[in-house]
Amino acid sequence: MAIWQYRFTLIPKNSISNVSFNPQFDEDGLFRDDVYWLGFPTSFDFFHDVEKIIPKTKSWSNDLLLFGSEESNCLEVYRENGYVTSVSLRVDFTSDYEVFLRMIIEFIFLKGLILLDEGNNVLEINYLTIKETIEKSVQFQMFRKLN
Repeated sequence: MAIWQYRFTLIPKNSISNVSFNPQFDEDGLFRDDVYWLGFPTSFDFFHDVEKIIPKTKSWSNDLLLFGSEESNCLEVYRENGYVTSVSLRVDFTSDYEVFLRMIIEFIFLKGLILLDEGNNVLEINYLTIKETIEKSVQFQMFRKLN
């Protein structure tokens, strides 16, 4: 991930409790987003509408569906055994990302997904909250200092 990007994780809304969210981690301390997708078998087709927002691009793997550019705004969908196991959204804060982000937010809302920040905190699904999260990030602050 580039220093000019902020990364979010998407998981199914039905995979967590309404009361609290307790992120699951592996033995190396890495977030296990796959456990949230396992209970909701989802194929790549679920993300077909993203292509109306940002073009699908060639991926290095048959198990990775990539929309956009890895170096800019993008949505990455990973699968194992035919089902989604991980979904991440990267926002390039050096670009004019407002329209892209607003359309992705609508997709997230309509598809019943939850957006997690880099600290695995559940975010309110609205543009201002997400923009504020990006602008308060370490990488955004560092980038501003460099420019």
